[in-house]
Amino acid sequence: MEEHDVTAVDPKLKEAESGGANSINGISKEDFGKLLIGFEAIYPTLKEVSLASSLGSKAMKQVSQQIQTLAVKAAGEVPDAHEVDKSSFKHRSPVIPDDFRCPISLELMKDPVIMSTGQTYEWSCIEKWLNASHKTCPKTQQTLFHTALTPNYVLKSLIALWCENENKVAIGAAGAIPPLIDLLCHGTPRGKKDAATAIFNLLIYQGNKVRAVRARIVPPLMRLLKDPGGGMVDEALAILAILASHQEGKVAIGQAEPITILIEVIKTVASELGAEEALKELSENGTDRAKRKARNVLKLLQRAEDIIG
Repeated sequence: MEEHDVTAVDPKLKEAESGGANSINGISKEDFGKLLIGFEAIYPTLKEVSLASSLGSKAMKQVSQQIQTLAVKAAGEVPDAHEVDKSSFKHRSPVIPDDFRCPISLELMKDPVIMSTGQTYEWSCIEKWLNASHKTCPKTQQTLFHTALTPNYVLKSLIALWCENENKVAIGAAGAIPPLIDLLCHGTPRGKKDAATAIFNLLIYQGNKVRAVRARIVPPLMRLLKDPGGGMVDEALAILAILASHQEGKVAIGQAEPITILIEVIKTVASELGAEEALKELSENGTDRAKRKARNVLKLLQRAEDIIG
């Protein structure tokens, strides 16, 4: 079983980042970046099945016990000593933005409400204040025009989004990515699907993209692309696309010599679905917008053929 060292950095990555590598597989970095964007544009057009459609599934149910332990730790709970070596985890307490704290309790608000002075408080805290017969705003000391409270839905949504991102940061920092990559390589078919879904979610946070690259995620993804029968092509492409949005990820993908593999995937899917013929038909007889899109996709396909030809 492979071991993935998240602290080790490939010397070639360092060289590329410092400007030592000006091309990838003989293609300029600029052209390579455009080609990656092109592949990202082509694939959803040819096949509407994507990893994103499965993000709502209960994917983490079958992820390994090690991942579950790390997730619990990332949430701030400390398991018993026999479950995990506490010395292997360094908890990073998130810094709560001031606007997300209740002015009364100074805690993160879960149910923020606005009072007549325009100030926002945690509902339970301001209720206690009002029930104690106070007629002023706790923060501004202004006299209240009325005691009606209005839910602050915008702030509540922002807090929920912040919490979600903080969870991704904490789980990634706890070391969850290498075991997930191991599951992606050696798990059951369902386990691989679950691992891919979890990785995709974690990679929405930029810092986790770097962790995944340094944990050597790209080679396993390329192996999945070479095995259409394994049923993981969609997932591998989705993860590669999100990694390609980070410079270090782009370099790592380039070093894996992906061009031929990606083009073969596109050609296979296009052949299976009869996509090229359909695109040609659309480019001639579709609406103006459809014609333009179909022609752009055909150009990208031709450009890909020219690069490897």
